Amino acid sequence: MSSLFNQLAFIKLENGKSILFLDLMKSPDGSEVTRSFPGNILFEVTQDDQDENSIIINEKWDSKVSWENYMKFRANSSFVNKLSSFLAAPPEFKIVSAID
Repeated sequence: MSSLFNQLAFIKLENGKSILFLDLMKSPDGSEVTRSFPGNILFEVTQDDQDENSIIINEKWDSKVSWENYMKFRANSSFVNKLSSFLAAPPEFKIVSAID
């Protein structure tokens, strides 16, 4: 069994907030901070082709501990408050495992 930690985050944005969300993810506090955080293997932001307000983030970490450290780091930053201002609903998280 792998110790890798994989998570999908399903995010629903308020109407008209997708460009602001994508700008935040491209900002100095955005995706690159996550990608360079110790233990991150993959951080991929995708957008539903049929609904620009539906975002799926695919994360892969070397361990659950690395992900937990990252979450503690983000909880103590202004990034979460900025991100929360774009949400239509709380994100839904799914922990997944590769089977092939």
